[in-house]
Amino acid sequence: MSFGDIYPNIYACIIARSSVYHKSSAIHKPRLVLQRAQLDRLLLSELATSEGLLKELQGQPSGVILRDEIGTLFDSNNVKYLRNLKPDLTAIFDCFPYSRRLSNEEIKVEKPYLSILGATTPARFYEGISLTDWQDGFLARWLFTMPERDPDFDAMTGLFVIQHEARVQQLANGLNRLNHYELTDFLFTDNAHQLWDTWQRESARNAFYFGDDVAAAIVTRYAAYALKFALILSAINGDWGSITPDTMQTAIHLADSYKGYAHRLLAEKDEHKVSGAKLQRVFVAIVKLGELATAKRIMQKTGLKKIALTPCIDRLSAEGAIVPTTTTTKAKNGREYEHTVYTAMTKELPIKAWK
Repeated sequence: MSFGDIYPNIYACIIARSSVYHKSSAIHKPRLVLQRAQLDRLLLSELATSEGLLKELQGQPSGVILRDEIGTLFDSNNVKYLRNLKPDLTAIFDCFPYSRRLSNEEIKVEKPYLSILGATTPARFYEGISLTDWQDGFLARWLFTMPERDPDFDAMTGLFVIQHEARVQQLANGLNRLNHYELTDFLFTDNAHQLWDTWQRESARNAFYFGDDVAAAIVTRYAAYALKFALILSAINGDWGSITPDTMQTAIHLADSYKGYAHRLLAEKDEHKVSGAKLQRVFVAIVKLGELATAKRIMQKTGLKKIALTPCIDRLSAEGAIVPTTTTTKAKNGREYEHTVYTAMTKELPIKAWK
């Protein structure tokens, strides 16, 4: 494309409640397919540190990360030794050469090509992310999928039968076939490009007049994802090197579907502003700080920003777990300043009772 090359790598995450939606089982299936295709050499270590990932990509530029609990990635900016992980993953997503200087060496990845598939719970996801993650394009680079309905507790647990074995082998054979192709530029046929261009320009126009940076970031990245889907569908359906109008229309439909999940995540964020884990973290910080438990010191202790801390303080106060005490002091210049300290009224937080 005129704005840069598009490669069919993806970052994807399943977000669902624990234990009942079988997220780990879903993550295991791609691992099984790679193993059957004898391509498990592509599996990289589960995200440890940014430096570790870049060094691994330096030796093996193409790779896949599969992780059945990826919540720590979304919360990595709150952990000192993981602070560079989100910026680095954002930078290498478009497969441009990337380098970063460490204290005693430079790590350089000439042709990064990374795909990620992980899973987490809604509580862990919302615990780690902020609006900035959407605005700066990090989360807009991710595909999300979520359950459409409650789990079916009446359904009998299935067995891995011969039909499943055949399907896994069919997928593995397809990967082996693709593995023998050389790097190829895919070309649009007929009006495939016009279909994509009309759709993405209309989406961009709507996002612009909507006036929201998050909507603009999602629209831009999911327009690129439509091209990624078109490449993948063309390859696996035997149209190597060309993208037909039918394939492009299907890719656009897929991109719109995933865009719906992104909008759902944004719409439901208010329901998760105050999670049990976040309340616990704030309460423990208040207990440890004692008479020094001001909002500023609590933020330093917990790593939470004011926008995330305030609803937690309000909830703890409403439940009677903490009591705010505000005093007014007068400075030398005559101006008065309010000073609020939060005092814990109980030793333990009965968090399980608070939904």
